[in-house]
Amino acid sequence: MSHLESERARPVLEKVIRDGRPVLFPPEDVKSVAAFAFKNTIVSSHLDRNSEPFFSASIRTRFRECLEIPFGVQMWIASYGGPHFIGDFNGYVFDADIPSIAEAEFYSFTYVTGYLVLQVLAPRWRRMVGENKSLPVLTPDPIWRSAVTRFWPNFGQSIPWPPELDLSEESLEKFSDRWKQPIIYEV
Repeated sequence: MSHLESERARPVLEKVIRDGRPVLFPPEDVKSVAAFAFKNTIVSSHLDRNSEPFFSASIRTRFRECLEIPFGVQMWIASYGGPHFIGDFNGYVFDADIPSIAEAEFYSFTYVTGYLVLQVLAPRWRRMVGENKSLPVLTPDPIWRSAVTRFWPNFGQSIPWPPELDLSEESLEKFSDRWKQPIIYEV
């Protein structure tokens, strides 16, 4: 994992985090950013000592061995324009409160460092019963479109950064908690 941070993520993200310089992430760099974001999501889910980690041992092992990000995981990138600070993160488990996917639960993780904002959303089934069903994909409120770019899953596209609008201190908090708001889910 130290190789992931020092040799893959740092060269790609250093100027973005420190200087907020615009960049076009080629597909290979998008993979590095996604792996960095997912690694931090796994770590975040382990910080609550009162509950089991959100990600199974097999998912963690596959990620450690080959940086495989599970199907259904979505990621967004944004730019923070508020008072500069070193970093912050927020992770939480939630239910979508949608009857057709009542057996699913989700983990949202938002990571901010310097000018960079990353958000990861991961679904899972509560019980083995749902393992044969496709994992649900949630759609965020369209209000975020000008401030946030979905970059994962990625199908070979380059991703420009920053988006049109920066997140402020106030909107960053709302962005981090956006999955606690009404959610769109299409069957």
